[in-house]
Amino acid sequence: MKKLAILLVSLLLLTACGTEQELIESTATTEVIEESGGMKKTITTETVETAEIEEIGDTEITDEVIEDETASMASDLEPITFEQIEAIVLDNTGINDKLIAFDVTDGNIHVEIDMAPDELFPPEDLAIARYTVISDELLYYNGWTRLAMEFVGTGTISVDTSEAEMNEYGVYFPAEAIEEDLY
Repeated sequence: MKKLAILLVSLLLLTACGTEQELIESTATTEVIEESGGMKKTITTETVETAEIEEIGDTEITDEVIEDETASMASDLEPITFEQIEAIVLDNTGINDKLIAFDVTDGNIHVEIDMAPDELFPPEDLAIARYTVISDELLYYNGWTRLAMEFVGTGTISVDTSEAEMNEYGVYFPAEAIEEDLY
């Protein structure tokens, strides 16, 4: 019995160490054999069906690829409504932050927030974090061109959608554009 278990484990290890494969189906069957003298022997066999995974080479991400992907994604995005913008802003501000003003005019979103004091982080870092989270959510939609967020007592961040960049994770505003714009 030990020999059979060792053989099965060895087989599984050998197949795992070979080429990359995807498990399609695994079935186990158990057979009980009665030997002379009333002894019973249990044999379990496992059938594993796999398929080889095709490896894809690395694709170099160039500015041209990013522009093509960005244009493609922009055409696939749904237009955003006033209610969706408001929900995104309210869902991504601090629990004790106060929304002072909120306006959408000709695709320009203007938000004014009075952030609650925080003992752990400076207000500039909080403003950058709030802007980043809200703008990342808004970039899933089209129908807006600029997000300007005024943080009372801290400064204003205003970035245009034309400054958005794309990487393998999606579209975003670069941290440098957000940080540099806080004035």
